[in-house]
Formats: sequence, C-alpha cells, structure tokens
Amino acid sequence: MPVIIKKISNTELLEILENPANYQKDAVTAAKAELESRQLSCEAIDAAKEPLLAKQLQRAKKQERTRAAEEQLRNAGNTLADTLRPGQNANEGIDKTILRITAGYSIMIILQFIFSFNQFRGLSLKDISYSPLAVLVSLLSFIVGPAGVVSFFKRKPTGWMLLILFTIICFEQTGELLFFAARWQLRGNNAAFYRVFSPPSPFKYVLPLLIYGSAIYLLCDENIRGVFNINSKKMKNTLGVCAGLILLLIIAA
Repeated sequence: MPVIIKKISNTELLEILENPANYQKDAVTAAKAELESRQLSCEAIDAAKEPLLAKQLQRAKKQERTRAAEEQLRNAGNTLADTLRPGQNANEGIDKTILRITAGYSIMIILQFIFSFNQFRGLSLKDISYSPLAVLVSLLSFIVGPAGVVSFFKRKPTGWMLLILFTIICFEQTGELLFFAARWQLRGNNAAFYRVFSPPSPFKYVLPLLIYGSAIYLLCDENIRGVFNINSKKMKNTLGVCAGLILLLIIAA
C-alpha cells in the first residue's frame, strides 16, 4: 500500500483524508503520513483542494438527484404493492388496476432510463466495444419497456409479454449487480486496491429486486392474465423463454 500512496496526487491524498469513512483505516493512515512527508505549502494545498471542492459540489447534486429518484422508486413500489391487495382490486375494478399498473411501470421505465443514461454518459467507445452484449441488453429495455406499457394499456397480449420481458431484464441486471457488489465486498481484504477503496454495499440493490419480483408476481396473477388471454401454459413459456434468453445474454456479456 505505501507504494500506491506515494504515486497518487496531492488532491487524491486530500480526498482520502477528507473522506476517511470511504477508505480503509490503513489507507487513511498511510495517506496522512505521505502528506506530511511532502511538506506542501499553503498555496499547494489550496491548489490541491480546488478539484475537491468542485467534486463535492457535483457529488451533492448527484446525491440530491439520487434521493429524488429513490423516492420515486419507492412510490412506484408502493403503487405496485397496492395492486397486490385483493380487496382493493375487487372494489376498484380491473380497469383501475390496469391503469395503476401502467402508471407504476411508466415510473419504473423513466427511472431506468435516468439511471442507464447516467451510466452510458460515462462510457467510451472502447468500453462499449468491450461488452457490447451488456449494452445491447440495456438498450433492449428502452425499446421493450415503452412498447410494453402502451400495448398493456390497450390490453393486448403482447403488452403483457413485453412487460414480463422488461421486468426480467431489470431483475436479472439488478441481481448481477448485487452478486458483483457482494463478491467485491467479500474480496475486500485480498488485494491492495480493495484495501484502499471500500467496496459498494450490496444492500442498495435489494429494494429494486423486491420491486421487480413483486411486479412479476403481480403480472402473473390469474385475474390480470385473464384480461390478456394468457393461460398458465403460455405464462410459464413466456417466463422461461424470457428469463433464459436474458440470462444467456448477460452471461455471454
């Protein structure tokens, strides 16, 4: 680790010292010792802090957008969960249930687009060429989702199938992120890089997984399927084909 610390810039050293909770204790101690050994002037420290101030402002704006998106995601989850209550469905009628599902999925698609857009914005052509299938799966959700919502609202069987496909894409992508986050955290003490940078928490992927799982459960409800003339056999075939196809694409990516 001392070798790594000696190679990083003054700004990166200050970043570690100003955000010790984001780094391992050994990294913070080494950064403090390295900064003291460089004996920087006040002017040099001020110059090194300028990128951090800009980064802090950008991080604050991003956190605000994330909080707003998470609130919308919770609202979408509550909307979908409400439709799972049989008493309400019976009283409100199938028309209102379809409308609520359509509204919930519309919010989910908008949030999916926002999150994916922020990810794609930071990708270069080299990154895309490195994993084109992963990008293809994400782009597929942009097409399948809106088309599914429109067809579902019109009560077409293809709308039900497309929403199943969209939800499975989101579920399997989120499951993959949860797997890598958990694996990264478990391997955090095995490499110098992981000792410097704290791994992401896998728990932030649990809520989206629950929402996507609840959405699939809801769409497979017999009363909902009946509106779209989807019998049990067609439901199982759709689930199997969609899950298998997306899983193969994710593995191949």
